Amino acid sequence: MYKCGINGLSRLFGAISEKYTLYAPKKHGVNSVSQFEPYGGGEDLYLSGNTDRGLKELFFPQYEPVARFIEKDGDLTVKEIEKQSGYTVVFGAAACDIKGLEILDLVFLKEPVDEFYKSRREKSIIISLGCDSPSETCFCTCFGVDPGKSGDISAIKSDGFYYFEILTEKGRLLESALASFCEKTDEDIEDQREKIRKRAASMPAAAIGARLTDKKTEEVFDLPLWAKLSEHCLGCGACTYLCPTCQCYDIKDDRTKDGVIRCRFWDSCMYSDFTKMSAGQPRLTQKERYRQRFMHKLVYFRENNGVFGCVGCGRCVRKCPSSLHILKVIKEISENER
Repeated sequence: MYKCGINGLSRLFGAISEKYTLYAPKKHGVNSVSQFEPYGGGEDLYLSGNTDRGLKELFFPQYEPVARFIEKDGDLTVKEIEKQSGYTVVFGAAACDIKGLEILDLVFLKEPVDEFYKSRREKSIIISLGCDSPSETCFCTCFGVDPGKSGDISAIKSDGFYYFEILTEKGRLLESALASFCEKTDEDIEDQREKIRKRAASMPAAAIGARLTDKKTEEVFDLPLWAKLSEHCLGCGACTYLCPTCQCYDIKDDRTKDGVIRCRFWDSCMYSDFTKMSAGQPRLTQKERYRQRFMHKLVYFRENNGVFGCVGCGRCVRKCPSSLHILKVIKEISENER
């Protein structure tokens, strides 16, 4: 275990930045949006709960090229897009976002493996930060998330110090920096971690999230709640774009001056043209699209992978313009029988 004073954090970050690309949460802009960005030194960091835009974007970008086709003299050659090679370090990740990556692992690291995602996951060191400022919309503890300890290195802020505990072999790559700029300590911070866990579990949203059920597809699919809840859904896709576990994307080829670039970009099951084919759209109504999203999070993913497809980060609860978020669905499912 290592500890450093709050004022010493910038020196530690400076040492890490000399060797690795370092990302940290910042909050700025017209709308004061918090998100992970490269750390350059001297910035004010956002260290108060999970960010508006999540950790997922560093590993599964909203837009990225996946192949380039070069056309010359009638011949077409394929040029591979370079994958991540050097390590990146992320500081200040919330445990819910780290759990979200573990869910994405179940999708992108299965055969056929997504090599772009894999290279980023393998070449990253994540330093979590104990979530001592959970939002009233957070319900991560309902999904077994430990807001006090996660990642490759677990950091806790307590009494003017940051405490760092190395949890994985990847985390040990930063031990020399920690040893140089922090003090080694045998202090026990488990009491502080337990306070973080209890605070997260006491949030109002957690009481609703605790109603999660084990109902199967046949018990939930035809419930009348879908028509009622989806009636005012705008289909804006905000919930899917903010979600740390949504993984849907589309592929598009764009003409360039010397050929074609193939890119992938996030897509949303809430859009009317999602998975649209020449024969038509398989989900014609907003009710069907709304149901698909929440059935996938709460039923399908669990039946196929053994875990829910939600981590209780609360982003969709905070941002849905119609308040038709997942907590409302959980509440309705728990109160309805087929």
